[in-house]
Amino acid sequence: MAQFEGTVDFVKSKGKLTVNYKYKVKDGKVRVEEYGNDNSLDGIQLVDTKEEKIYALSPERRMYMEATNKRPQRTASIEVTKTKSKKNINGKSCEKWIVTNTEQDRKVIYWVTKGDYDFFIPFLKTLNRAEKTAIYFLMIEDNEGCFPVLAEEMNGSGLLISKLEAMSLESKQISSSEFEIPSGYKKFER
Repeated sequence: MAQFEGTVDFVKSKGKLTVNYKYKVKDGKVRVEEYGNDNSLDGIQLVDTKEEKIYALSPERRMYMEATNKRPQRTASIEVTKTKSKKNINGKSCEKWIVTNTEQDRKVIYWVTKGDYDFFIPFLKTLNRAEKTAIYFLMIEDNEGCFPVLAEEMNGSGLLISKLEAMSLESKQISSSEFEIPSGYKKFER
């Protein structure tokens, strides 16, 4: 099965904070670009899922550092309901999955598309993020090749805590140079 190669434009909102991301994906590598409100490039992460390495780049300072996360993978006690509900979101046919964690008073509703998105699970594992949307998604059985086009995290009373939405997923060729530390960048030493 072919692997996804291309770009994903993401919007993440939590409270009044909104952040825009562009993922560039090729051969188990993901370049994550973070953009500020003025559409300026604030930061870059180069994630190599095969080597399990992360490099954080500062375009403003023209510096980089290894940022690999060594803490143990988080887990949670979840209940998963894969519904038959379907809808089209940003051009992708999606199925609704609901994950509930009563201990943490959380529910995440994922709208998931299935395809050649085999980069996503290793990407989440390499990043090892603390967000419940990432932790819970990793724990769902039979999630290989799936990608959450929309994820909404709520508390038990239905208040929206955070929202992640892929505004576009575009298959296209990406240059391998996108996953290299640019020349002229100096390593940040602590």
